[in-house]
Amino acid sequence: MESGIAVRILEEKLSRVSALVEELSLKGLLIASESMNRWFLGKGVSAITVISDRKARVYVPVLEYTRIRDHASRVKDIEVIAYQRYPVEPPEDMPLIRGGVEEIIKKELGAKGAFGCDYSYLGKRLLEILSGRCVDLSEDLSRIRALKTKSEIEAISRSAEIASKAFTEVTGSVREGMSERELAGMLDRALRIHGSDGYAFPTIVASGPNASYPHAEPGDRRISSRDVVVIDMGAVYTGYVSDMTRMLVGSSVGSEELRALEAVEEALNTAIEKVSPGVKASEVDEAARKVLEKKGYGRYFIHALGHGVGVEVHEPPLLSRSSNDELREGYVVTIEPGVYIPGRFGIRLEELLVVTSKGAEILTKPSRITRY
Repeated sequence: MESGIAVRILEEKLSRVSALVEELSLKGLLIASESMNRWFLGKGVSAITVISDRKARVYVPVLEYTRIRDHASRVKDIEVIAYQRYPVEPPEDMPLIRGGVEEIIKKELGAKGAFGCDYSYLGKRLLEILSGRCVDLSEDLSRIRALKTKSEIEAISRSAEIASKAFTEVTGSVREGMSERELAGMLDRALRIHGSDGYAFPTIVASGPNASYPHAEPGDRRISSRDVVVIDMGAVYTGYVSDMTRMLVGSSVGSEELRALEAVEEALNTAIEKVSPGVKASEVDEAARKVLEKKGYGRYFIHALGHGVGVEVHEPPLLSRSSNDELREGYVVTIEPGVYIPGRFGIRLEELLVVTSKGAEILTKPSRITRY
């Protein structure tokens, strides 16, 4: 494993999930989706994880065995087992199950006593295999996943720190005539240099009219002094990601772009002030939306205000008008209002924050607006 914090997080997850199994008087819990295994293990892998008696058995394909074994080797109550459908002889010291996912699931769920299963993020085939075999614990696991421990928050904070350093270092050298693709490459390189294990998502650099696409892809367009530029980026640290959006503003930007930028920042600040345990996520979204509506930009705010962040960049809770979620202390969420005027420009500002007993603690530190 990469660090002591990764060990602590995995031990905490095993303890939290085991407590759920015991609370519901179940024989065990089976996790089959890659997304939920990524959450539990802190690694992206196709696996079947079975948790019972406060221990975990993790079945992975042969080609993933040594990677996952070495990752989990410092947690004594986790056993990694290889499985293989094909007649290829593995190394002699590798514990091996002959067969595939279906055989493993049938074997594990054949034990006496009721099992719980995670039905979230599953494809049709796995849903058919699990159907009727176990109790659906998807909502229970989603609640556990959304509520971050101190160790998880520490990892996300470190990820945000890495992204903040990379952004600050690179944007100090932005110049007119630089392409979006070039700037995105510089940001990606800086993320790696400052300690990121990868990229939370493909880095967005979008200038001028390209910024009107919320999920723009960096291209060959060259940045002009008349442009506003959206930069959306995130790092990865011990499996946990960060998410941050900042604006670059050229020296000759027009007054309309500056008015929209001011409105978006006011919406951001208003929403952050609303964040507190017990507040409905929909109320936080509405607080930002009202600001933009008052400023004449309501119709141009075309997405939800924010989302949870953890081992993936989009996790529960969802901060939107239609969300039924309620904020709790320990949630890590984004607040990201935006204005997108087709064919002209786009503005978005995003902070990553922890919900605390006192409100919101912002994890993303760089200046929201950088002039070039």
